[in-house]
Amino acid sequence: MVDERMIAFLDAARTRPMFLAVLGEAGIGKSTLLRALGGLAGDRGFHVVTLAPDGFLRALFAGHAPPPAGSARPYEVLRAWSATGRPVPPADEPALVTGMVLALDELAANAPVLILVDRADAADPDSRRLLTSLMRHLSGERVSVVLAARGTEPPPGIGPEITRYVVPPLGEMASARLLGPMTTGPRREALRRAAGNPMALRRFSGGPRWAAQEYARVCAGLPPVTRKLLRQAALAGESEPVDVLTRAAGGTGLQDWEPAEVAGVVTIADGRVRFAHPMFREHIAEPTVQAAYDAGEPSWAVELHRDSPAPVPEAGFALIQLGRPAAALDLARDGILATAPGGAGAMSLAAVAATAVMASGDAGHLRQLPVLLDRVDEGPVASGGAARMLLTGTLAWRWDDSSRAAADLGAVRRAGLREGTPGPVLTALPLLILSLMDTGRWHEAAPLIGEAEKLAAVSGATLLDSMLPALRATLCAWRGESPAPPAPAAGGLAGALGHRAAGLAALAAGEHEAAYESFRAFHDSHPVLGPQALPQLASAAVRIGRTAEARALVAAGRPTSRRTAMLTDHAAAVLDGCEESFRRAIGHVDAGRHWPREHAEAQFAFAVWLRRQRRLRESRPYFQAALDTFQRLGAGPQAEQARRYLPGSGVDGPEPDAILATLPPQKQRIARLAANGLKNIEIARELNVSPRTVSSYLHDIFPQLGVGSRHQLRDLLTANRAG
Repeated sequence: MVDERMIAFLDAARTRPMFLAVLGEAGIGKSTLLRALGGLAGDRGFHVVTLAPDGFLRALFAGHAPPPAGSARPYEVLRAWSATGRPVPPADEPALVTGMVLALDELAANAPVLILVDRADAADPDSRRLLTSLMRHLSGERVSVVLAARGTEPPPGIGPEITRYVVPPLGEMASARLLGPMTTGPRREALRRAAGNPMALRRFSGGPRWAAQEYARVCAGLPPVTRKLLRQAALAGESEPVDVLTRAAGGTGLQDWEPAEVAGVVTIADGRVRFAHPMFREHIAEPTVQAAYDAGEPSWAVELHRDSPAPVPEAGFALIQLGRPAAALDLARDGILATAPGGAGAMSLAAVAATAVMASGDAGHLRQLPVLLDRVDEGPVASGGAARMLLTGTLAWRWDDSSRAAADLGAVRRAGLREGTPGPVLTALPLLILSLMDTGRWHEAAPLIGEAEKLAAVSGATLLDSMLPALRATLCAWRGESPAPPAPAAGGLAGALGHRAAGLAALAAGEHEAAYESFRAFHDSHPVLGPQALPQLASAAVRIGRTAEARALVAAGRPTSRRTAMLTDHAAAVLDGCEESFRRAIGHVDAGRHWPREHAEAQFAFAVWLRRQRRLRESRPYFQAALDTFQRLGAGPQAEQARRYLPGSGVDGPEPDAILATLPPQKQRIARLAANGLKNIEIARELNVSPRTVSSYLHDIFPQLGVGSRHQLRDLLTANRAG
């Protein structure tokens, strides 16, 4: 709350008098800023005096006792003025101000003084005038005054030389956070109406009614024909000409609009009707569930749905956005079962069901989905629109057709942006971002995460908001950046993503036990996402000796797509060292185009295995292919690993001695001694370490140098020195 300008003010106030006016509209945060400034000043050793506006100067000097020898006239005038409350005669005012200066100098003898006056605009004019005179007479005294007042100019009586600080409104993100969960009404309208005013935001967050009484009273007093015209205008928007609106609503002419203009509800200019305040529009329009959902107001949509006699698909999407997929699935199920196959709304309800199941991550919900989808007729009702694209995109994601999912869900997002309806955008974004990440389009996914963060905050979309930290952490881990892993969310899609992000962070840190537990939690928490981390789970299992457990997990899975088959084969190959499994994993047609990172990881793992079998020449094409993909994606750590496995191969990478130089000195010594033919126990004696430490270090060194044995290590280093 206290910014750099306020801190600079306090720094200056330690040595000389300062005079500041904190200005702004009612509720903008002036009092909060004053309290924060006072707290900071107290921590810095100031003597802080906080005064109410009524008679604040008299309150400041009340009870001040001059020194025993102080019978001088300034003290006498000050004591009489502060004790009696009577105005000081003009002839005595100079003595009064001098007495104030002397008194303040005594008050500041041991510490600088900061005087805070809230609502200075409500103070009596005499106090404001005398304060200005006092501040003009201060020179070296360590006394400063901060006033808070409404408006953008200091209140009357305060001298124009006072420094001004106008408290700005909150930005959109800060406003959205402060607003919190809405108890009623649309968030976007609350944010727009509050215009960054904290007091208004708090009132909207807990107010019992959305349409404020002032707007309702004004509209209620208008003639019926005028209210009908206003409703037509509210539904049509500001683009329709006033004569078109008048005819559509059955009016006779501009005279029917006049009561609304006189009341300040609308203005008519250039043939267009404009509402004076958006709250008038909202009160008149009698909003619907669909309108609230389209506007990106999920809480409002759910509220409006309470009075609906039948399930409305848009309320289901809103429930998903609020992190309530089970309730959304119940709504969709009730609606689908009550609707004839292929009936109106069936496609939209099916899209709700599919999206809810993917968001919940519940295996029982997933088993219900085929039964519900069977009731959706692929007839005329399913011929197009956002609902169909949402359904096909969601089902494509479910069956690992990531490219189709990205295309269909991307179309939903673009249509929503084009039409100004953020609701469908919010619904499409979670799986769209995942699809872009899966297909290697990280440069598109990254800015979408930023877009989604702002949209989720403004709309109160809990599901999307809870997913974003994990999505960002995952993308950063793949790129070699290292943000702190997010705490796993409660469950469902967001919780699963949190487990994966934690696993990637643990794997990068070499914490294989923690990585295994996180990937296992990821696998168990979402039936669609779970298989995507099987290779990482298998790799961690090998490092911690839990291969039997991991092998049983892999064997129990049933691949449902080419992608899950590739991942399962990759994991099995890591666990068993089986060449056939490796070749199946890298042999899936078009896998590199649809899931480039995962396919390149399988190629890389196979190449490492080939090198450990001393099949160096065979390994190089796979290392090169993996390197090309990792470089294209921007997967820095994996690209660097692939380079290190290609010594002397012509790629842009270091030679063995350069690679050796990147190792810690102890590992360098072990590598050179091993290349010279020493056994582990001999190296241990030479370096005064345990044989087990030598074995562990060589296990790490061999793959980094692209060798699988001491013999290859000796040949490599000898050949490099000879070259």
